[in-house]
Amino acid sequence: MSEGSVTLTEKQLHNLVKETVNETLLTLGMNTNDPIEVQKDFQYIREFRVGATAVKRRGVMTLVSLLVTAIAGLIWVSVTGGGNN
Repeated sequence: MSEGSVTLTEKQLHNLVKETVNETLLTLGMNTNDPIEVQKDFQYIREFRVGATAVKRRGVMTLVSLLVTAIAGLIWVSVTGGGNN
């Protein structure tokens, strides 16, 4: 073994990794003692993202529909003489 190296048993390594992951998740605001609650939080975020995407898509479709209707109206007005007799 080289100088400065550390030998760990498999259990020690497992515990070290587990502690590191738990501390990292806790730093990010996730309570690792209640994984169901964390899953619910992720589900809420996913639903919010999907909803926001749907609203964006509907907004774009509404804008396109409005523009097409306006163009069709302009064409109709120009073809019919604009209501002037």
